[in-house]
Amino acid sequence: MLQYYPRIIIIDINNRGIIHTKDSLTDIITEIKDYEPQVKIIVLGTFYERDLVPNNYENSNLQFIEKPWNNESLINLVKENLISLERI
Repeated sequence: MLQYYPRIIIIDINNRGIIHTKDSLTDIITEIKDYEPQVKIIVLGTFYERDLVPNNYENSNLQFIEKPWNNESLINLVKENLISLERI
């Protein structure tokens, strides 16, 4: 049986959701990376939520997109990440 793993995960920070502190986002990212280290993570959030992104993950396949985002830019970012994953 084949198993498939996500290649890209998009996390939308929402102050009413489960991600509202730096620790909660760090926990989620750590769990994802423990399960699948090569996955690319794109975090969507406001300018003020940028501080929730843990510093130790800034250069490890994690990118932050500020809300409101441009759909075309987000699609291009996903495409770029998929192309980079094909090289691995």
